[in-house]
Amino acid sequence: MSREVGLLTDEETEHALEMANDRNQISHMYDEQMAVKLVERIRRYDVLMQRWYQKMKTVFL
Repeated sequence: MSREVGLLTDEETEHALEMANDRNQISHMYDEQMAVKLVERIRRYDVLMQRWYQKMKTVFL
């Protein structure tokens, strides 16, 4: 939905879906190497969430 209303680009939508998938995997995380990879991706997710928040503020406020 965010992509359809212009809140996320196609690339950002892919990252958001990856973020949701990673969040689901974390609850079953027993592999340290995978955990390290997820921690590295959190920085990218933070940037995505900040952009998304700013766009939502301009659209909905």
